[in-house]
Amino acid sequence: MRGTFTQWQNRWVMRLMNSPLAPVLPTGLIALRYTAHNGATVVLPVLATRSGRHLAVLVGDAHSKRWWHHFVGQASLEIFVDGQWTTGRAAVKVGASTPVAGLYADAHPDRRLDYSSVLLSIVLDAPPDAVLRASAPQATHTATQPADLHRRRQWPRLQRHANRLDQPDRPPARAVPRRHHPRSRDRRLNSMTTQPATTDATGVWRAIHWGFVALFGAGAFVHVFLALTRSGSYRPFADAALFGWVYTAWQDIFMAHPTLWALLLAAAELTIAVLLVKAPRAGYVAVVAFHLALMLFGWGFWLWSVPALAVAIPATRHAFRADRDHTAAY
Repeated sequence: MRGTFTQWQNRWVMRLMNSPLAPVLPTGLIALRYTAHNGATVVLPVLATRSGRHLAVLVGDAHSKRWWHHFVGQASLEIFVDGQWTTGRAAVKVGASTPVAGLYADAHPDRRLDYSSVLLSIVLDAPPDAVLRASAPQATHTATQPADLHRRRQWPRLQRHANRLDQPDRPPARAVPRRHHPRSRDRRLNSMTTQPATTDATGVWRAIHWGFVALFGAGAFVHVFLALTRSGSYRPFADAALFGWVYTAWQDIFMAHPTLWALLLAAAELTIAVLLVKAPRAGYVAVVAFHLALMLFGWGFWLWSVPALAVAIPATRHAFRADRDHTAAY
């Protein structure tokens, strides 16, 4: 189940990297493409630290992952960096005393590396300026496209002018003042006799409200189950964190006593569900804060948090407005 979710997550991240939303993705996000020993093509998004032609990738929770075994020794691969694919070579380096570990530590001083740290050292076959020179003919071809596009946009306008010139001359229609036009009179009468249509959105807000209540209530029970049966499943939760201090705090604090913290997390989610029922304004503020905090744990959680916030923020405004209108009525 976890492997299927990871494949789905990687597929969506690659789509985002090739979309106009690429600038909002974390800095240093690249993709690796290589052919595995069984002949399958593997495409894997990772976070890398870059210095010229050299890139360093820290393999988080390496003992539970196998993809990096392909690069034990050295292997060729393709790297998606700066919006294009380029070739390179990669090799696995273990320990904190290797040059690639020094490159990573300089960029992430808050991450602690030790003798068991697994890093992937990548060297691009061509420096970035050579890659840009290699793509110069495409840039020249692209530069000619705007003029071509301008001519294409001009053509329908010129065709309309030609069609007007080909039409026979017709006497101009007599203009009727708008205030005397019969349709204007009908519109005025309709506006005075017809009540404006209103849409009752109470049912929509109620469905959103109870949807969040059910979501956080169910989440509390899931955390209780994991805390009592599989507390170790929380370990890779912060591997793709956007900031080093999030990863460090998760490993040093949460994973020190995972059962206790998972039960506290369940109690927090159950509290949010109760607040949504008893004090909707405070409950919705907690929902928004919860999803903002969840986004710190990596780009994969953005796929859930962004749509959830798109619903939670308008619902929060509606809850505050409803409470203000209710208070003003008294």
